[in-house]
Amino acid sequence: MAKKQSPYIWDPQELRYRYRDGGGLVPHAQVELALDEALSHARLIARKVSVDLINREITLKEWQGQMRDLSREAILLGVATAKGGLRQLTDEDQQFAAELIRQQIDYLLRFARQIKSGEQRLDGRLIDRAGMYASAGRIAYWRTQAEMQLQAAGREGYALEEHNVLGSAEHCDECLEQTALGWVPIGTLIPVGERRCLSKCKCGIRYRQRGKQ
Repeated sequence: MAKKQSPYIWDPQELRYRYRDGGGLVPHAQVELALDEALSHARLIARKVSVDLINREITLKEWQGQMRDLSREAILLGVATAKGGLRQLTDEDQQFAAELIRQQIDYLLRFARQIKSGEQRLDGRLIDRAGMYASAGRIAYWRTQAEMQLQAAGREGYALEEHNVLGSAEHCDECLEQTALGWVPIGTLIPVGERRCLSKCKCGIRYRQRGKQ
């Protein structure tokens, strides 16, 4: 059976997806929703393996291995979504993703040590915390977006502006403060994932050439 063709294509000039048939730009929110839906599956896996660990159905080593694979796939998905798909990734993109994965694996190692020592109890908080490793894919998406936009601004020789957009969630004070700033020079906003709500952040960032709507 032939593989179903994606309805979207990547526009390297706009750094956006277009509809394959009509050529119009795919709304940002639609891309972000598709990513969130894909990552929701990863969160279900994180929950399942954590429940299995709590019920002593798997070992800590097995849990750690499955969480490591989940983290790697979530981050790679986030980076690839921001860059137009896996086939669009350059060696530099692969290295960027690998660094994000290494950081996440370090966090996971500390998490596992805390479980082993008893500092992290086998309870609901463990399940909630494990789900954050799937959410790292969303943070990877926004970090890749920021890097890509900065590079584009440098090549084209014009200044970009950025604006925080609130998603559907209960927002922390920092997210509300960042949104209230309106359009600001790129690099001004606190990156998604580095605010008080950490990987639970549902905000997005929009970019534009300075002075344009």
